[in-house]
Amino acid sequence: LKLHQTRWCRNNNPTPLPRTFKCPNCDDSFDTSLGQKTHTSRWCTGGTQQRSKRNQRATAKVPIPMAPIATVNDHPTIHQYEQVHQFQYLGQIFTSDHDHRKEIYKRITMAGIRAGELKSIWRSKMKLCTKVHLYKTLVLSLLLYGSETWTIKKKEELKLEAFQNRILKRIVGAKSDEHVNIKELRKKCNCSSIKSTISVRRLKLWMKVQPNNDLCLPNTIFNFNPSATKRCGGQRKTWLSQVEETAKTHNTTLENLVSLSSTEWTVFLNNVTTSE
Repeated sequence: LKLHQTRWCRNNNPTPLPRTFKCPNCDDSFDTSLGQKTHTSRWCTGGTQQRSKRNQRATAKVPIPMAPIATVNDHPTIHQYEQVHQFQYLGQIFTSDHDHRKEIYKRITMAGIRAGELKSIWRSKMKLCTKVHLYKTLVLSLLLYGSETWTIKKKEELKLEAFQNRILKRIVGAKSDEHVNIKELRKKCNCSSIKSTISVRRLKLWMKVQPNNDLCLPNTIFNFNPSATKRCGGQRKTWLSQVEETAKTHNTTLENLVSLSSTEWTVFLNNVTTSE
């Protein structure tokens, strides 16, 4: 009867249905008790109970402290900027705690979408060298964009390696559940591991910021030691510590790398690429 009166009744002046469910905080009335409860718990503005606790937590704004204003002779020199926990600049995600997990997972997702768009090429009868060249140009460059600045943990490193191995298996025509020797797969496709590729990129970036003058800004930033106390427990690896670890793995130090000639530097990078 209710459906007939509200939807299909052909009478020009249908009798309106009585609304018996009223909101206790305002004068609004509703046909059903569910509508009245939803209105009272979420949308009612006539009383003190405006929203449920769940919606209050979801829409609550976390106060963010403001950056201090630099002054010279009691005159402000810069504007006051809002401090945020993360922001995106030049396609990369930067966080206040220098954690690159979000950026790495985002890169894996973007590279996976790009590799899926090239599925027809992986299955085609194109030459293997051409497929690998397309993979390095279109997929690997997107995956490792900005990787020379990453500080990677073992978990993220394994995820990157697993992604590359999955794509290389598609390129050579192997099934996803087929067991393939990873070293032979890389050798067949003429690809190095993700770890060695990122290590080489880090070393190249480190060498570029090593000027002859110690007062240069990049050198000052890299050699800066903050006076803050360390947190309890194991310390997180820094970018420079991972560069030192790569050099230590090949029985050398950063001081010795600075004194290498261009030919010796090229040989050292090739050893890093093929060893890991």
